[in-house]
Amino acid sequence: MGWDDLLPLGMPILGIVAAGSMAGFGRMPGARRWFGREHMPAIPAVEELPRGLSRASSGEIVIAPNWFDRPALIGKLFGLTGWLMSAFCLMLITNLALIADQSEQSRRLIASMMAKMLCIGLIPLALAYTKRLLAEWLECLLHFVQLGRLEILQWFASQTRNVFDTRSNLAIGAVGGIFVLWFERMDEAFVQVSILYWAVVVLASFVMTTLAGFGLVVMVKVAMLVGRVGRLPIYISTSPYGVLSTGTVLVRGFAVATAVYIVALLTMVLRTRHPNWLILSWAVAIAALYVVLFLLPQLNIHRQMVAVKRRALLSIETQLQRHLEVFDANPNKAMGDVNEALRKRRADIEALPEWPFNWRNFGSVLGLAASSTLPVVAKALFSAFTVPASLTMALRAFRAWFGPVQASLP
Repeated sequence: MGWDDLLPLGMPILGIVAAGSMAGFGRMPGARRWFGREHMPAIPAVEELPRGLSRASSGEIVIAPNWFDRPALIGKLFGLTGWLMSAFCLMLITNLALIADQSEQSRRLIASMMAKMLCIGLIPLALAYTKRLLAEWLECLLHFVQLGRLEILQWFASQTRNVFDTRSNLAIGAVGGIFVLWFERMDEAFVQVSILYWAVVVLASFVMTTLAGFGLVVMVKVAMLVGRVGRLPIYISTSPYGVLSTGTVLVRGFAVATAVYIVALLTMVLRTRHPNWLILSWAVAIAALYVVLFLLPQLNIHRQMVAVKRRALLSIETQLQRHLEVFDANPNKAMGDVNEALRKRRADIEALPEWPFNWRNFGSVLGLAASSTLPVVAKALFSAFTVPASLTMALRAFRAWFGPVQASLP
C-alpha cells in the first residue's frame, strides 16, 4: 500500500473539519471583524472617500467590497463563510458522483477533488484578507509618502480598483482555468466513462482553476501596486510602520497565499502515483516566483530610498564642512556642540535602511518558498517507503467491510 491508498481514507476528515468550521466560524473571536458582516452602529464619515474605498462600521477605511466578498444568494446571509458552505456542498455532490462511478480511477480522484473543493472556499477568504492587509498598509502610506492625504487616498483607490475590480482578472482566470483543465486532460486526470460524472468533475475543476487564476492575477497586481509606490516621493525612517511596512505586508500576504497554494498543489499531487517532471518543474518555478515577486516590486522603492539617503547625506555633509571651517577659524563651545550634533545627525542618516524590508522578512519569504514545495517533496519521500504490514492488513480489512457498503449505493 502506498500514498494513493492512504489518502482517500484520511482526506474525508477534511469534510468533517470543514463542516465543523462552518458551524463555529462565526463564533470565533475576530471572525466577524476580519471576514464577516459587522452589526455595529455606523459612524458618520469625517471625509468623502474616493470611489473604491469605503468606511467600515468601526470607522476604519477599507477597500470597497465586490462579488467575492459576498457570494450571491448565500453570501447575503453568511458573508464570506458562504464560500465555505458552497464549497462543502459542491464537494459532496462531486464525491457522490465519483463513488457512484465505482471505478478505481474515480476513487483515486476523490482526494484530489476534495482538495479542489477546499480551494474554492479558501481562495475568496485569502483575497478578502489581502484586501484588509492593503487597507492597513494605507495607514502606513499616509505616514511615509510625502503627498497630501487626499492625493494618497485617490492614488490608492485607483490602484486598488485596478487590482480587484477589473473584469480582465476574471477573464484571465477563466483562460487559465481552461489551460489547466487541458493539461489535466492530457495527463489523463478525468474519467470519461459517463458524461454526467465527467461533467460534474470538470465543472468543479473549472470553478477551482478559474478562482485560482483570478487569485494569482490579483497577487501579481498587488506586487505591481507596491512597485508603483517607488514612483512617489517618500520619507525614510526605521519605524516598522513606515516604509519598512512594505516588506511586512508582502510577507503576510505571501503567507496566506502559501496556505491556499499548498492545498491547490495537492490537487495535482494527489491524483498521481508519483510526482512527474511537470509537477516538479511547477513546484520549483513557483518557489522561485516567491523570491522574484518579493524583490522585484521593491526595486523602485529601494532606488528611491538610496537616492533620498544620498541627498540627505550630501546636505548634512555640506553643512558639517561649512561649520568645521568656521570652528577652525574661531573655536568655541557653541560651534563645537553644533558640529557634534551634525555628526550625530550624519550617523543617524547613514543608519537609515536602503531596502523597504528587513532580513527577517526576506528569510520568511525564503521559508515560504521552500514550504510551497512540501507536498511534492512529501509525496516523493512517501513513495519511496512501503506501508508497514500491520497497516496493510488494517486497510484490507477496511476495504472488505467498505466493499459491500459501496456496492449497495445507487
